[in-house]
Amino acid sequence: MRNKQIDFLRFLGLSLIILAHCNPSGMIFQLRNFDVPLMVLMSGVSYGLSSGISTGYFEYIWKRIKRLAIPCWIFLTLYFITIKVFNLAIDKTDINHILLSYFFISGIGYVWIIRIFLTVAILAPVISKVSNYLQSDRSFLLAWLGALLIYQLLIQLIHFYVHGGLPSIMIGDILLPTIGYSLVFALGLRLMRFSPKTVFWIATSSLGVFIIYCAYLYRHLGHFEATQNYKSPPGIYYLSYSIALSLISWLVMKPLLKNTESGFIEKIWLFIAQNTLWIYFWHIVFLKIWPFGQFNLLTNYLGIYLAAIVTYLIQFVIIRRFILPRIYNVSLKKNLQSFLIG
Repeated sequence: MRNKQIDFLRFLGLSLIILAHCNPSGMIFQLRNFDVPLMVLMSGVSYGLSSGISTGYFEYIWKRIKRLAIPCWIFLTLYFITIKVFNLAIDKTDINHILLSYFFISGIGYVWIIRIFLTVAILAPVISKVSNYLQSDRSFLLAWLGALLIYQLLIQLIHFYVHGGLPSIMIGDILLPTIGYSLVFALGLRLMRFSPKTVFWIATSSLGVFIIYCAYLYRHLGHFEATQNYKSPPGIYYLSYSIALSLISWLVMKPLLKNTESGFIEKIWLFIAQNTLWIYFWHIVFLKIWPFGQFNLLTNYLGIYLAAIVTYLIQFVIIRRFILPRIYNVSLKKNLQSFLIG
């Protein structure tokens, strides 16, 4: 059984991420700046509902690699081959650019989110064990808050002592974001166990922290400071806003979706929610080729989003109806399905 609440918030998260990539104005960009934490939060909820891992740890990690990294490597391979063969001027094809893309660091851009999901997945079993050990909500939230404060202190220390080079990449681009988003994942892992009152309390507390931090920055800088500036690595200013908006969305959507009947619109967002990975990959291609200057934000957004959905739908139909039925090796069939249509 799928959970409509989780599916809708996944759909919302992907929709907001694509919106962010379409160059919206400052206010719109700020309002939607909780999209990635929302997706990580839903990953935590899903992990909790699936009762964690039912296989060995390394088998679990291999499954996550097959689910996240290999599809991205397939996409990147096709992307760079197409650029090279047709001599397209939409991206660089030097070896450094390609390797950074395959390691989900920079390169093509946009694929850093795969690194986040993959590194958080590696830590998920450990996070789950800690959560189970801290049985009461009070002890869990106190431990979570303590970890958040220590994490923020690490950000300050590392920003002071680490400047550029490989240490900056390993710590600033990999270690710290993994810790930050793991804290969001941990909250999601526990979310279904929290009462609505507890979720509301966490949401309002997070919003309060954001408002206080925002006022502090405004007083010292003389202008509103966007949370985006505190996203890499995700600090308390960014996380407090993201967690508040994500949990408010969680609370609002639960009653709204509880008794809704399945209709055409619902089938569309359910399809998107269940196939976010490749829709996300395809939207990258259209971001590279779309003539942004010729249209307004709404046209750019809907055009790129619809193009990505339609392209993936074609891929989905070809794989599901024409390729998979002709493959009789069960293992190969299962892997192709996992790589290409989830």
